[in-house]
Amino acid sequence: MTDEQLVLCAVQGDLNAFTDLVQRYERTLVNVVHAHVRNAKDAEDVIQETLIRVWKGIPQLREPQKFKSWLLQIAKNRCLDHFRKAAHLDQPVEDAHLAHLVNRHGQQFAIRHSRWDEIIAALAAVPTAERSAVQSFYLEGLTIKEIAARGDLPEGTVKRRLYAARHHLRESLERPHENKSGRKCDD
Repeated sequence: MTDEQLVLCAVQGDLNAFTDLVQRYERTLVNVVHAHVRNAKDAEDVIQETLIRVWKGIPQLREPQKFKSWLLQIAKNRCLDHFRKAAHLDQPVEDAHLAHLVNRHGQQFAIRHSRWDEIIAALAAVPTAERSAVQSFYLEGLTIKEIAARGDLPEGTVKRRLYAARHHLRESLERPHENKSGRKCDD
């Protein structure tokens, strides 16, 4: 079924149609939220808030064929709301809680999340136009043609921006090479 057909069924209260829509764009939704909200627990909350808003608002969706864009815009707005909350303050994690997380989820969880922070920091250092292209392409799942249409740009410009952003990210995230003796070197 198309997005439009699933939306029309969901408007009539078909929970399975709504579930199919959400599953269709789940990975993109998670990527977009995690790109904005670094804390995994907060990101889960934002995703839940997004899905509640989508469920409640789907009857007002005027262009059902644009469900994906509408869903992602709601997600971005929920991310902004998350940071606007006056009570929202970054709180340090106590050692005991951190040890619990590492023990509960294993060392790979901690390593994966530390790498995620490196990626977010590297992405933040990419110039705005290139960063926007990378986020649209990799996190939102848009095609080069869709990104070009959204920004009223030639496709070649989008390709150049993606290339420049990838190059910048590769340089930022590259780890020092190790020589045969095991010592790290900068080259």
